[in-house]
Amino acid sequence: MINQKIYFRFLSIMLIITAFLPVVAENLPKGVGSFRYFWAPLWLISLLLFKGKETLSNFVILNFLIYGISLFILFSLVWNNIDLRSRTSLIEEFYWMITVVSVLYYYIFSKDIHGLILIIKLIFIFIGITSVITIVVSYINPLYARLLTQSSSGFYNTAEGNYFLRMGAAQYSFGQSLICIFPILIFFYKIIEKSLILKWVIITYLILMFYTIIRMQFFANILLSLILILISFLGGKRIKLSVFIVCMFLGITFLIPKSYYSDLLISFSYYFDAGSENFNKIKDLSEFISEPDESGETASRLSRYPVLFNVFVKNPIFGDAHATNPDNDETGYHLHWMNKLATTGLCGVLLFFLPHFIFIKNWVKRFSKEYAFFAAISYLGFFGLGLMKAIAGKEIWFIYFFIIPGMYYLTCQYKENEKVELNKLLKL
Repeated sequence: MINQKIYFRFLSIMLIITAFLPVVAENLPKGVGSFRYFWAPLWLISLLLFKGKETLSNFVILNFLIYGISLFILFSLVWNNIDLRSRTSLIEEFYWMITVVSVLYYYIFSKDIHGLILIIKLIFIFIGITSVITIVVSYINPLYARLLTQSSSGFYNTAEGNYFLRMGAAQYSFGQSLICIFPILIFFYKIIEKSLILKWVIITYLILMFYTIIRMQFFANILLSLILILISFLGGKRIKLSVFIVCMFLGITFLIPKSYYSDLLISFSYYFDAGSENFNKIKDLSEFISEPDESGETASRLSRYPVLFNVFVKNPIFGDAHATNPDNDETGYHLHWMNKLATTGLCGVLLFFLPHFIFIKNWVKRFSKEYAFFAAISYLGFFGLGLMKAIAGKEIWFIYFFIIPGMYYLTCQYKENEKVELNKLLKL
């Protein structure tokens, strides 16, 4: 008879390989290397067959399932003319969420904490490998990540694009997922007291991940990473002091002339290759601060907010994502939360955030105060990212639903005076 623990660990490993280790996933036989079409469906089917009662009775999972069912009801009754891209992104987003949430809670209700920790450690190993490969590929073609993201470029289907994928280079969502890991790694750097080697491993990972984000050339990711790293290093023990420093810093920024920031950004841009995406984005931001106009990328992105807000105002309850709607053009997808509000209205947004609220509340109340502070920074980073960019792909949901709560179990290994009450946590 099949050993269920080994079987589900194997499925979990294949899930994270196809999510975080493209050098393996992209070179597996067609179909077998697919998270979306092979391993995720196999995981969900196996979970229902072997752990159906525990899965369907879990309060958090049940709330996500209710959200998914609500989506399909609204597609039929209210959003029946929704454009294909919005429909696909909403379904895919739910698919990623329910898969990853179920992975976390499988390990909780199966009480396989050693398996949970194993999967977390493997994810970080895979992140390290993929980050190194990504940096190497970025030196071959500095714009590869952006070209793979832009469907209009056609680069994804070219021989060069396919070659980079098979090499194991990371894509858009991988870079986003790294942002939310910084606060948690900094937390562990601070609490580890005995192992100097492990501290250096964490420092190496922080540098490697940040350099990977730089090389992928998504400027919003770089900017948000810097903010999260700064807040995280200020620390959770002196929260009032940290808040005071941040507020003081923000206050000072309003007193300094705009020309100073503009000149500072211009100077900073020269640390990047002239003509690179990072160089152009920093220069564009500098010009926008100095003399705001509508011609630059920064102004263009900000101008999408009033456009999407006007769409929302016209139909605030159910939104308006109809393909015939002239106001809701494709540019809105780049602002994840505002686009969700405009296309699905208050009804869609509330249905989406309710299970998230339940999930976060369910975990944060079990965290220590110190860990809760760093977890909150990670979650705020995730939501902040959606204010500037589209949130897409499965990797970032692994960080959100699996890494951030799951790594709390590791605190019992690395901090003697903060033992995790496993019996309490296993009753989630």
